[in-house]
Amino acid sequence: MSNASKAAKILSEANKVIAEIKKEIVESSQIAKVEEMFNRTLSKLNLTVAPEEISSMISNLTEEFNRAKSQGDVKKAKEVLKEIKKAVARAKKEIKVKAGQKGVKGSKPPEATPPPGENSSKVKDKDEGESKGKGKGKG
Repeated sequence: MSNASKAAKILSEANKVIAEIKKEIVESSQIAKVEEMFNRTLSKLNLTVAPEEISSMISNLTEEFNRAKSQGDVKKAKEVLKEIKKAVARAKKEIKVKAGQKGVKGSKPPEATPPPGENSSKVKDKDEGESKGKGKGKG
Protein backbone atom coordinates (compact mmCIF):
# COMPACT_ATOMS: atom_id res chain seq x y z
CA MET A 1 0.00 0.00 0.00
CA SER A 2 2.74 2.48 0.81
CA ASN A 3 4.32 2.08 -2.64
CA ALA A 4 0.97 2.76 -4.31
CA SER A 5 0.35 5.87 -2.21
CA LYS A 6 3.89 7.14 -2.87
CA ALA A 7 3.39 6.57 -6.59
CA ALA A 8 0.07 8.42 -6.51
CA LYS A 9 1.67 11.32 -4.64
CA ILE A 10 4.57 11.50 -7.11
CA LEU A 11 2.14 11.32 -10.03
CA SER A 12 0.06 14.13 -8.53
CA GLU A 13 3.13 16.34 -8.12
CA ALA A 14 4.25 15.55 -11.67
CA ASN A 15 0.81 16.54 -12.98
CA LYS A 16 1.02 19.83 -11.08
CA VAL A 17 4.43 20.55 -12.61
CA ILE A 18 3.15 19.68 -16.09
CA ALA A 19 0.13 21.97 -15.61
CA GLU A 20 2.43 24.80 -14.49
CA ILE A 21 4.70 24.29 -17.51
CA LYS A 22 1.70 24.31 -19.86
CA LYS A 23 0.46 27.52 -18.23
CA GLU A 24 3.85 29.19 -18.71
CA ILE A 25 4.01 28.05 -22.33
CA VAL A 26 0.56 29.50 -23.02
CA GLU A 27 1.49 32.78 -21.32
CA SER A 28 4.75 33.06 -23.23
CA SER A 29 3.02 32.39 -26.55
CA GLN A 30 0.39 35.00 -25.68
CA ILE A 31 3.14 37.47 -24.81
CA ALA A 32 4.83 36.69 -28.13
CA LYS A 33 1.58 37.33 -30.02
CA VAL A 34 0.97 40.58 -28.16
CA GLU A 35 4.56 41.66 -28.83
CA GLU A 36 4.13 40.91 -32.54
CA MET A 37 0.94 43.00 -32.63
CA PHE A 38 2.72 45.73 -30.69
CA ASN A 39 5.58 45.87 -33.19
CA ARG A 40 3.17 45.80 -36.14
CA THR A 41 1.17 48.67 -34.64
CA LEU A 42 4.25 50.81 -34.04
CA SER A 43 5.62 50.12 -37.51
CA LYS A 44 2.51 51.73 -39.00
CA LEU A 45 3.45 55.08 -37.49
CA ASN A 46 6.41 57.26 -38.35
CA LEU A 47 7.31 58.63 -34.92
CA THR A 48 9.47 61.39 -36.39
CA VAL A 49 6.34 62.92 -37.93
CA ALA A 50 4.10 62.29 -34.91
CA PRO A 51 3.32 65.20 -32.58
CA GLU A 52 5.69 65.47 -29.62
CA GLU A 53 2.96 64.82 -27.04
CA ILE A 54 1.87 61.57 -28.69
CA SER A 55 5.44 60.52 -29.40
CA SER A 56 6.35 60.81 -25.71
CA MET A 57 3.12 59.01 -24.73
CA ILE A 58 4.01 56.12 -27.05
CA SER A 59 7.53 56.06 -25.62
CA ASN A 60 6.14 55.78 -22.08
CA LEU A 61 3.68 53.09 -23.13
CA THR A 62 6.52 51.19 -24.81
CA GLU A 63 8.45 51.17 -21.53
CA GLU A 64 5.33 50.02 -19.68
CA PHE A 65 4.78 47.28 -22.26
CA ASN A 66 8.37 46.06 -21.88
CA ARG A 67 7.95 45.92 -18.08
CA ALA A 68 4.73 43.90 -18.40
CA LYS A 69 6.39 41.61 -20.93
CA SER A 70 9.41 40.97 -18.71
CA GLN A 71 7.10 40.18 -15.77
CA GLY A 72 5.03 37.86 -17.96
CA ASP A 73 1.85 39.85 -17.27
CA VAL A 74 -0.24 39.08 -20.36
CA LYS A 75 -3.25 41.06 -19.17
CA LYS A 76 -1.22 44.22 -18.57
CA ALA A 77 0.61 43.83 -21.89
CA LYS A 78 -2.73 43.60 -23.73
CA GLU A 79 -4.03 46.69 -21.92
CA VAL A 80 -0.91 48.64 -22.89
CA LEU A 81 -1.27 47.42 -26.49
CA LYS A 82 -4.82 48.82 -26.59
CA GLU A 83 -3.56 52.16 -25.30
CA ILE A 84 -0.80 52.21 -27.91
CA LYS A 85 -3.30 51.47 -30.67
CA LYS A 86 -5.41 54.41 -29.50
CA ALA A 87 -2.35 56.68 -29.39
CA VAL A 88 -1.26 55.60 -32.88
CA ALA A 89 -4.76 56.25 -34.23
CA ARG A 90 -4.73 59.71 -32.63
CA ALA A 91 -1.30 60.45 -34.08
CA LYS A 92 -2.39 59.39 -37.57
CA LYS A 93 -5.46 61.60 -37.29
CA GLU A 94 -3.40 64.60 -36.20
CA ILE A 95 -0.88 64.02 -38.99
CA LYS A 96 -3.72 63.92 -41.54
CA VAL A 97 -5.20 67.11 -40.11
CA LYS A 98 -1.85 68.88 -40.32
CA ALA A 99 -1.30 67.63 -43.86
CA GLY A 100 -4.78 68.81 -44.78
CA GLN A 101 -4.11 72.26 -43.35
CA LYS A 102 -0.92 72.56 -45.38
CA GLY A 103 -2.80 71.56 -48.53
CA VAL A 104 -5.53 74.15 -47.98
CA LYS A 105 -3.10 77.07 -47.91
CA GLY A 106 -3.13 77.41 -51.68
CA SER A 107 -1.91 74.35 -53.49
CA LYS A 108 -5.36 73.21 -54.62
CA PRO A 109 -8.47 75.29 -55.16
CA PRO A 110 -11.62 73.83 -53.64
CA GLU A 111 -13.79 71.97 -56.11
CA ALA A 112 -16.79 74.05 -57.04
CA THR A 113 -20.15 72.54 -57.84
CA PRO A 114 -21.27 73.23 -61.41
CA PRO A 115 -24.14 75.65 -61.91
CA PRO A 116 -27.54 74.01 -62.30
CA GLY A 117 -28.24 73.03 -65.89
CA GLU A 118 -24.60 72.88 -66.99
CA ASN A 119 -24.05 69.27 -65.97
CA SER A 120 -27.62 68.05 -66.53
CA SER A 121 -26.93 66.58 -70.00
CA LYS A 122 -24.08 64.42 -68.66
CA VAL A 123 -25.90 62.94 -65.66
CA LYS A 124 -28.88 60.69 -66.35
CA ASP A 125 -31.77 60.49 -63.96
CA LYS A 126 -32.39 57.19 -62.28
CA ASP A 127 -36.00 57.42 -63.48
CA GLU A 128 -34.98 56.67 -67.07
CA GLY A 129 -34.78 52.97 -66.24
CA GLU A 130 -31.20 52.40 -67.32
CA SER A 131 -28.99 50.46 -65.00
CA LYS A 132 -25.63 51.71 -63.87
CA GLY A 133 -23.01 51.47 -66.58
CA LYS A 134 -25.30 51.54 -69.62
CA GLY A 135 -25.30 54.47 -72.00
CA LYS A 136 -21.74 55.48 -71.32
CA GLY A 137 -20.24 54.83 -74.72
CA LYS A 138 -16.94 56.34 -75.77
CA GLY A 139 -17.16 58.91 -78.44
